Amino acid sequence: MTNLLELFTKCLFMVWRFLKDFQKGLFFKNLNHYDSHIEVIGTSTKRQEINRDIWRQCEIYVGEMKNMLKKKDILNRNQCTSICKKLFIVMDIFRHLVTHSNKDLECGLIFCELFLLVKKIGLLVKNCEESNWCQVAIFQMNNKETFRELLMDLKCCYDVVIEILLNQNPKEFEGFSFAIFDVATFDEVEGDEKSLCDKLNHAIGDDNFEHFGLANYLLQRLKDLC
Repeated sequence: MTNLLELFTKCLFMVWRFLKDFQKGLFFKNLNHYDSHIEVIGTSTKRQEINRDIWRQCEIYVGEMKNMLKKKDILNRNQCTSICKKLFIVMDIFRHLVTHSNKDLECGLIFCELFLLVKKIGLLVKNCEESNWCQVAIFQMNNKETFRELLMDLKCCYDVVIEILLNQNPKEFEGFSFAIFDVATFDEVEGDEKSLCDKLNHAIGDDNFEHFGLANYLLQRLKDLC
């Protein structure tokens, strides 16, 4: 009888230890699962914060561009204004992405692309509004291709964001359409060239102008291009 009781006790102990180890294994398995889930949430939150930081920085640069466009003496004013208007359209559509998107990694890439574009356009506008306009005109007097390339990049950004928004919230954004980003018109480009021509003529007529020789050369070059 005693032997049977001891055997029964051992069996109970073995069963109890098995259940304990099994439960312990499940616990750690679930714990690892929860840790991974928390890590994913944390990573997602960080990505969202990074995207918002990039967006805020882009808004700052766009604000600076708006101020630059208000200045009186700026080369390629029409083309700068045209490309900035397209950028403002893209910024508006990105604003929806900031608040509605849940694809942090995918959106992170497109936010980085936006940041690079804003920097490029900002640098282009800044170069056009530099005080040493005559020297800057060497590179900006016939720079239509740069504006067109940036316009195409803006168009691609816009289309990608529209597609993301439509895939995630088709009902809310079904009214949004793929915009047509026209290049600066012939009249706008011609207006920029005429404005530069007037500035160069005025500079040549000023005996005290520091870069008289350069202005004279640029004026002749501009006439040859026209």
